[in-house]
Amino acid sequence: MNDLLLGLSAALIWSISTVIDKNYVLKKYKAYELFLFRSPIFFILGLLTTLYIHNHLKVFTRITPGDYSYMVGSVFFNFIALLVFWHLLTKNDSHYTLSIVQPMYICFVIILSYLFFNEKMNYKQFIGFILVLLGITMVNVNKN
Repeated sequence: MNDLLLGLSAALIWSISTVIDKNYVLKKYKAYELFLFRSPIFFILGLLTTLYIHNHLKVFTRITPGDYSYMVGSVFFNFIALLVFWHLLTKNDSHYTLSIVQPMYICFVIILSYLFFNEKMNYKQFIGFILVLLGITMVNVNKN
């Protein structure tokens, strides 16, 4: 139950951020400019969180070159995805953009995890996966 509440909290917090981006920030700034403004803030928050939780920065000594390349790759993919997402927000209503991006994010994670990491779905999860795809289609079939 606690994980469900935390998940709902995360979704609510991300939705607040998206609404602020859509209705204020992206009306004044371009998507790539947000990275210029936000990157130092994210770095400082990450550093403060690490210091608060661990009281030291020894975690940086444990990062291997392989770990570093995975992290850089992950950041790169997040960067591209956020640029595309913010671009879509500037051109479409929030509900349209989110009704495609968020469920497809879940579907792609499932597919990639199955293909590359041998994760399995049970029958109920598979039915849910199919229902998500049908829902995306139903919501977006007559957008224009």
